[in-house]
This record gives sequence, C-alpha cells and structure tokens, in this order.
Amino acid sequence: MNYSEDIGDRIYELRAEHGLSQRQLAAAIHINRSSIRDWELHVSKPSTDALVILAVYFNVPVDYLLGVQLKDWIKVSHLSERQRDVVFTLLELFRDLDDRAH
Repeated sequence: MNYSEDIGDRIYELRAEHGLSQRQLAAAIHINRSSIRDWELHVSKPSTDALVILAVYFNVPVDYLLGVQLKDWIKVSHLSERQRDVVFTLLELFRDLDDRAH
C-alpha cells in the first residue's frame, strides 16, 4: 500500500466534498497552495502538523487521512452541531448498554 498516494487522494476527496479549491483550502488552514497541490499529486506528503491541521479542519481522524482507519468510524462532518451531538449521545448510550451487558 502506498500511503502517500492514499493521503493525497483523501485530501483531494475531502476538499472536493467541501467544495473548496486548493487556494481556498490553503487560505483556510494557512498553508501554501503549492503544498496542497503537491500532496494531491503525490509529489510530497504533509508534515505531522499539517495532518493534524487537516484532520481538525475536516473533522476527521488523522488515521483516516493516513489510510489506516480499520473500522468504527462515522463521518459526521456534513451534520450540524446539533445532529453531531445527537449522534455522540446515542453512541454513549450504546456504549453504556454494552458495558452493562458484560
């Protein structure tokens, strides 16, 4: 598996899902547009700091960007804050039920 290609592809997909140009994303996260271009074209890889910034900006785990997310991930970036709160509350309730069952 080529993780640098996965990273670039995931950055491109997230940027496209949010309707952002490379220039808009670069301005939003204070990174040069050429860096984003290079990541998406698999010329270079983002630094650890850049991965964290991207993960926070897109509201995804860093391991998703790295392509090592194995399971148990729910994408909520498209939900409103209230909807996310409901999802997180439900997850807590399910965890509590599971804990009681064991």
